[in-house]
Amino acid sequence: MNQKSDPKLTAFALGELEGEEEIQMSQMVEKDPELKAEVDSIKAVAKALEAELGQSAKQSAAERLEPADRDAIFAKTVDRPAAWWKSKSVLFPASGLLAALFLGVLIVPQLQQQISTSQIPTGGPTAVRQVPPKQEGAAQPVTTAQKAVQTAPPVAEVDAIAAVSTDDELKESSYDKAAVAMTEEEPAYKDQGASAAQLAMPSAPSMMKKSEAVRVSRSADMGMGMARRRQAPAVMSEPVTADVETNTEAYSHISENEFKQIKDQPLSTFSIDVDTASYANVRRFLNSSKLPPVDAVRIEEMVNYFRYQYVAPKGGASSQPFAVSMEQSAAPWNPRHKLVRIGLKGREGNLESRPASNLVFLIDVSGSMEDPLKLPLLRSAFKLLVEQMRAKDRVAIVVYAGSSGVVLPSTPGTEKEKIMSALDRLQAGGSTNGASGIQEAYDTARKSFIKGGVNRVILATDGDFNVGTTSEGELVRLIEEKAKSGVFLSVLGFGMGNYKDSIMQKLAGKGNGNHAYIDSIREAKKVLVEQAGGTLNTIAKDVKIQVEFNPAAAQSYRLIGYEKRMLNAEDFNDDTKDAGEIGEGHTVTALYEVVPHGVIQETAPSVDPLKYSSTTETTQQAETKAAPSASSDELLTLKVRYKRPDGDKSDKLEVPLKNESREFAQATSDFQFAASVAGFGMLLRDSKNKGDLTFNQVISIAEKNVRIKGQADEYRLEMLELLKKAKSLKEAAQPTAQ
Repeated sequence: MNQKSDPKLTAFALGELEGEEEIQMSQMVEKDPELKAEVDSIKAVAKALEAELGQSAKQSAAERLEPADRDAIFAKTVDRPAAWWKSKSVLFPASGLLAALFLGVLIVPQLQQQISTSQIPTGGPTAVRQVPPKQEGAAQPVTTAQKAVQTAPPVAEVDAIAAVSTDDELKESSYDKAAVAMTEEEPAYKDQGASAAQLAMPSAPSMMKKSEAVRVSRSADMGMGMARRRQAPAVMSEPVTADVETNTEAYSHISENEFKQIKDQPLSTFSIDVDTASYANVRRFLNSSKLPPVDAVRIEEMVNYFRYQYVAPKGGASSQPFAVSMEQSAAPWNPRHKLVRIGLKGREGNLESRPASNLVFLIDVSGSMEDPLKLPLLRSAFKLLVEQMRAKDRVAIVVYAGSSGVVLPSTPGTEKEKIMSALDRLQAGGSTNGASGIQEAYDTARKSFIKGGVNRVILATDGDFNVGTTSEGELVRLIEEKAKSGVFLSVLGFGMGNYKDSIMQKLAGKGNGNHAYIDSIREAKKVLVEQAGGTLNTIAKDVKIQVEFNPAAAQSYRLIGYEKRMLNAEDFNDDTKDAGEIGEGHTVTALYEVVPHGVIQETAPSVDPLKYSSTTETTQQAETKAAPSASSDELLTLKVRYKRPDGDKSDKLEVPLKNESREFAQATSDFQFAASVAGFGMLLRDSKNKGDLTFNQVISIAEKNVRIKGQADEYRLEMLELLKKAKSLKEAAQPTAQ
């Protein structure tokens, strides 16, 4: 059969495929421009018919269509037996659209001109959908389909109620307090408590009996299927492209670390960082043929995105939770300088040995999440995690928009269908009161707290908090307070255009968790399946690094990246100071650029001589006054402090590194690849410390080190392609760039 006439293609275009079928069809469409155009055409016709016919046609002819009639129509329309649709469980968005399509025969000629002049992406996999910028405060046009949704019974509210199906479960849910309390004497929606209809459809009728709401919602769910479904597939197998020309995305300013004189500042102290969000976000920009904002490039997160073959600690869970290794060579961007790599490797584990998990999915269902690359992708991502859950694991779902509520109380991991059904019923709409959701999620996690287990809130959002507590400072303080409960936080970012990276990074840091950006189902699999142990199971918290440099061995140093993680020297021994966490199997990499004695530093900062103390002594004189150990053959001493996940007192490791000379080509493959990633980041940031580094040089280094244990690593290969894209974009912006 011609692929264009395959009924699966129509079902895919209308968002009706699920699971593996959806992923396979998504990959097929992305690779074939003709199929992509066909899908876009189906969506456009469906949308135009829906807008033209409105709700009345659906509620007349559509509701009268019986299942047998629908099967007969399918059989005649798609050249497949009716039973095929039943066996494959592929349904159109209810009978409403079918009625619309039949009635639409009369008006299709009138719609052709509208469709042909609309902005429909017809290119291949990299087609870009132009999205007009949203103007704050301006009245937005309301389509016929939107009016149908806004005036309909509160479908999303009853969807959420149906996710907790029994009467006893309804009593446990927050919806029983507000959304389910539908009497004719009392308004259904209140400011306090949870109201899914208020979250997704603020203008829904405010008075309805609970039993009537359930009945109406089921018929409305059939008659209004098209109005409630999004116009793009929920699952993307590869990183997506999109319009990022006009946006309100927010990134914290990064001021690059300067070189420090060892005789003045021999100690360098910082908190570790296992976040990977920056690399995935940079990838999103480059795949959209745009250079990322400078402040979106956090070099340590780019370096830590990749796997390295560091030596793991020996022993069981009671032993040291991570091992330390170090390496040095000449810096590839300035061979007169040294490059030092510090590596931490977390203890490995597996699904069977992992402690029982008590998870709360805290999901943003506000209006800003309605884009297909936000809530629909989010649902698919969480389903991957649900598939990994065991009988001893539990999950609850809390949502927030204008207010918050518990969609699904804590549920055993064996009830996967129930959990996924609750995810499927979520719809987006309304403002964003993140603080309300955070409170509800932590309260829910505490109710099912597992002593000695994994207790974690997983916040999934674009970070666009706009009502309630919106101040970054207040939200961070709220998370800091909640982190004391023993419940950790992971933050998953979704979407583009209004992505608030700044606040999400801070929340993850203060919540004893990690921050990842999900731009595709492939990235979701990496974070929530392949690296689930690191994402969920913390093996060491408040991990701090302090490096003491030997003034007899070198004159200055700079830490590459970690600008937002710097600590004061005295913070290292202060157990009240918060720091980063290491998860099961995590690797952490830090790079220092070190300047040996005798090398002239053109960028070295200087200060005026002090009036009240002498700073005129030579380096040789300073060395004479140094401690006896300064004359040793050590370049530096690494110190690491950490706490056990349930501990309050830190332990300390201390490891020296000898001062050696080694060419960059003699370094290990992991060392060289990490250096190429750091170089990539410096070029994207146009760092003043990049020396003579070029994209061609970084590409050459990366190409030689894409293999891990003899096998080409897919993520390293992907970075090669991103390097080439970035090179082209830089050359286009600056014709003289190399």
